[in-house]
Amino acid sequence: MNSRFFTGYLPVDAAEAYTPATATAPALRKLVFDVVIKDSAGNEFPEKCMIEDPALIVAAEELLTAGRAVVCEGEQTARPLHERGVLKGYTRRVLIKRIEFPQRGGKKTQNEKVEASA
Repeated sequence: MNSRFFTGYLPVDAAEAYTPATATAPALRKLVFDVVIKDSAGNEFPEKCMIEDPALIVAAEELLTAGRAVVCEGEQTARPLHERGVLKGYTRRVLIKRIEFPQRGGKKTQNEKVEASA
């Protein structure tokens, strides 16, 4: 398992996606979104992310909005990309296992607690 931990922000809202239903399994709902992160040279790039856990989808769906800062923990995955029956490469995604939404902005008091600005 290739675990990833990273922070960044969402450039656009998360979108719903579904895995197709089969004869033995129903369609499964998931959320897909990009997180813009910086590398060690300071260059920004989007990391494609996906949430498949139903409980995590319910908890995070309303918070995955454009401009929101996130801290993500997940597993790096790669899926084959076929075009006309020929393998063209692989698409990388991070399968999110845990996500947090840090509070940004606000003023700090003497006790170092963050207060939301009005």
